[in-house]
Amino acid sequence: MTGRGEFDPRIAISGTEFRDEPIDTLLRTADEVGVAAIELWYPENLRADAGGVALARLAAWPGQVAAVSAGVEIGETSDVPGSRSRLIEALELADRLGAPVVNTYFGAPGYRDDRRSGEVLARNLEPVLRRAESLGVTVVLENEFDAFGRDRYGGDLTRRPHALREAVRRIGSARLRLNFDAANFYCAGVEPFPYAYEVLADDVEYLHVKDIRRADPAVPAQDGPSVRYHDYDRAYVTTALGSGAVNWPGLLARLAADRYPGPLTLEPHVRPEHRTAALAQAAGWLRAEVAGLRGRPADPSPPVPPLSAPQSILMGGH
Repeated sequence: MTGRGEFDPRIAISGTEFRDEPIDTLLRTADEVGVAAIELWYPENLRADAGGVALARLAAWPGQVAAVSAGVEIGETSDVPGSRSRLIEALELADRLGAPVVNTYFGAPGYRDDRRSGEVLARNLEPVLRRAESLGVTVVLENEFDAFGRDRYGGDLTRRPHALREAVRRIGSARLRLNFDAANFYCAGVEPFPYAYEVLADDVEYLHVKDIRRADPAVPAQDGPSVRYHDYDRAYVTTALGSGAVNWPGLLARLAADRYPGPLTLEPHVRPEHRTAALAQAAGWLRAEVAGLRGRPADPSPPVPPLSAPQSILMGGH
């Protein structure tokens, strides 16, 4: 990653927390927590509003669509035409909305062979990247773990930093970059920072921000905001940003040194009734950390509602 100016990243919130809800809910929550950018999930965030209503609301909103995310898994082979079509639609929507990146995923190929997976990825992405190049929009591939219990062989190469870097470099397109998700690396059993980031820094274009820690799989879920994930026999639970196992202070300091331009997209993964409080806590914590790195007080922000005691449930998401 090359230096590109003072470290003053925009904060965004991800629409993955608002699936199948009216777009107004996502935009209103962004306003409530004081952020001026969103990651739009396509098509999930558009389903509840018919007749182009959601796009009209987006056009009238003064904030920015920082990214469009398409939940297809382009490294798989079960529906390559469908995955390509969805990604190209997402690229065209991103171009229409002024979003610079489209986020997507690799998936569970059903075998473990990183070189073969890289070749499949290159083949599957070829027409997608041609369209990305013509539009000037960048595809970012997010690193994942076995969140959905489908990758029985550990075949998703994005869980291995060196394999991920090798696959992206082999494709060699300026329109294919990475979405670095530190918490996802932690769930994959990989040290997010400094190890994974050091391997991938030159290819990072976008970041998802959440925090997580190990959980005792024998302890049942309790009431509270957090959600539980598994990667094979390891259990994890989401936490308030800055209170988990990810070295966010260290990673943010490195991002500042690299002059990462942003955005930093929040996806706390909590139960819906705790969503606004969790986003407000994360945005407030992040503002304070960034302000400290810049040597000035944090900008005023909306009051942060308190988070209730941690809990864990099994829940989908990326």
